[in-house]
Amino acid sequence: MDCQMCNGNGDVECYKCSSHNGASMGGEDHSDGLCDHCYGTGVVSCYHCFGKGSLD
Repeated sequence: MDCQMCNGNGDVECYKCSSHNGASMGGEDHSDGLCDHCYGTGVVSCYHCFGKGSLD
């Protein structure tokens, strides 16, 4: 599953969700303004992206 993570500028960067190491580079950019956080199980949790890359 594709994951988006905050890059610290309020934008998202794309990652591919991995069940082993959380996230790796690559993946589709969905451009929906949301970030998905990768867990070790490969599951994502959605949150809004802010300028400092924090959870909402």
